[in-house]
Amino acid sequence: MWRAVLDRIPTRVALRKRNISVGSDLCVLCGDGIETVDHLFSACNKSLRVWERLSEWMKIPHIYAFSIFDLLEVHKGVDGDYKAKDIVKGLILVTCWAIWKARNAKNFSDGKGDSGEFFGEVRSLGFLWLKIDPNTVILFGEIGVITHCICCSWCLMRSCFLRPAVLQ
Repeated sequence: MWRAVLDRIPTRVALRKRNISVGSDLCVLCGDGIETVDHLFSACNKSLRVWERLSEWMKIPHIYAFSIFDLLEVHKGVDGDYKAKDIVKGLILVTCWAIWKARNAKNFSDGKGDSGEFFGEVRSLGFLWLKIDPNTVILFGEIGVITHCICCSWCLMRSCFLRPAVLQ
């Protein structure tokens, strides 16, 4: 996520700034807007549908975001204790990952870019993330114990959301 916040993921606009020819600047998923970090995660019609379904699934107010920064602050406005806020933040990050994967699948593998399809991915990864014991890490087939995580402070309560990606 730090790369998205710093506008360092290879969206079409970012690639063009690096003098890489990408053809059209239009969003791969919706084809309507210019593909920037903020458009991809907070303004794209496909992403908006995923945020709508996520908020319904989590039974929280609809998620309205104008930028990636707004998405990273959603958990602060959720009712509940720190654990509930922690879960919402984790699911927001998982959703951003699923949106990025769907964008890449459509761009490089002729994927559908169907919001329902990548919401299913959000639910699967979300359940996997919640199910993993925070004290156990599986890394390249070895089982060990995490004492701390340097990527973000909130994952001290729950192991880092990136762990499911390691399992693939």
